[in-house]
Amino acid sequence: MPGPGNLDVLTVLANVHGGSYHKIISLHQGLAARGLRSLVLIGTDPTRGLQLGIDVSPQDVDSLAGLGVLVLSRRDIRAVLEDTPARLCLFDAYRDIEVPDMIRLVRERHGAKTAQLGGLLMDFSYSGADFCIMQHPLTLWFEVEYSRSRSSRLLPAAKGIFFAGNIFYEPLPNVWTTRVSDRASFFAKYGLDPDRPLVLWLPDRLDALDLSFGKIVEAVRAAGLNLGLKMHPWEYKFYGHGFDPENKGCTSAERWGLRAIEEKDTSWAYKFCDLAVMRGSSVGMELALWHRPGLYLPSGSRFRRLDAIQTDIVSTCSLRLGSADELGPFLEQGLEGADFSEADYEAVRSKIYANPDRDSFEQHLDCLQGLLDLPQDLPALGSMAAVRRLYRGRVPFSYVGKAKLPAHLLARLRGQSGSASASLPGRSCPGS
Repeated sequence: MPGPGNLDVLTVLANVHGGSYHKIISLHQGLAARGLRSLVLIGTDPTRGLQLGIDVSPQDVDSLAGLGVLVLSRRDIRAVLEDTPARLCLFDAYRDIEVPDMIRLVRERHGAKTAQLGGLLMDFSYSGADFCIMQHPLTLWFEVEYSRSRSSRLLPAAKGIFFAGNIFYEPLPNVWTTRVSDRASFFAKYGLDPDRPLVLWLPDRLDALDLSFGKIVEAVRAAGLNLGLKMHPWEYKFYGHGFDPENKGCTSAERWGLRAIEEKDTSWAYKFCDLAVMRGSSVGMELALWHRPGLYLPSGSRFRRLDAIQTDIVSTCSLRLGSADELGPFLEQGLEGADFSEADYEAVRSKIYANPDRDSFEQHLDCLQGLLDLPQDLPALGSMAAVRRLYRGRVPFSYVGKAKLPAHLLARLRGQSGSASASLPGRSCPGS
């Protein structure tokens, strides 16, 4: 592990998805393979940090430290940031009141370049970093035009916004903090029949109180199939840290008498499932990269416009049901109705990656290496007009009408829409 004062890249995940953080470990090892000195700090504070004893065992913490990945409280993360200079500090891009202060700290104390790494196609909370690494121009459009987030108004202060795919969507199983190693060990751990297909149920955070939850469980069991339950990330985080913000009293798994797949085993569930049932969810795009079919129930949430865009993106490798009552008849006919081709799945990659021909890990490694070589005194983008030019022509026209905007703003956006296969405007990722 690099010693203090000689780092090229220092990565801080204050907010951690328990099912995909292992992909940061892979990125870290990729940096090392290129001869770059890297260190990763992963937070443990409630409600969005790793849960000690659940996401990671004490043995995992020790073994990760040997790899240059430290699992720490935020107080200890700040202490490392104060004492450890690095040429580039990389932070997550979730809404967090402490991350902007961390960015200021490393910039003022060590003169470090700073960047933020996005984890979702439709969410990027800007905290003042020099550079933003987003998934796709759509990500930027969602923040500026669809969500109209407060942080997006600050984006003119960034020196560069780059589009490098999403490492957290890449089909890479967790081999660092779980004892699962193959299909046999996964099925044995969760008491599944290895001779039967696996249907993975991914409820949203409101489904626990909905009767459709029980209908889905009954339909899968009646069809003689394995049922796997992967809860919403908020359920893992809130209940694992001892919070119950919606006064449910228990997790959806406990409410319906099921054993939930541990969040650290999520990637293995994606790898081995034969069908995934969900409402509108960003995980559908990740499953497409695993080449796994999705079956969508109608969205009943206040995010139904957003869900409509997400389901449109995966339309080539998913099906839609009118209600949970239709699942039983569908499963009775077998899973052949959800048999899609390689081209059907790869069509999703072309919609959500600006450069679909390259692995996102390689794009990110090129980007980080390129950022290290950029001059320190680059000018900021300077205006919202400059920010908007980065996605002009990259927003499919069908998405524009789904934005929650007044008519005069929709008219402006129509001029910014275009084919999803249009050439990428703006700055390309450095190093690529």
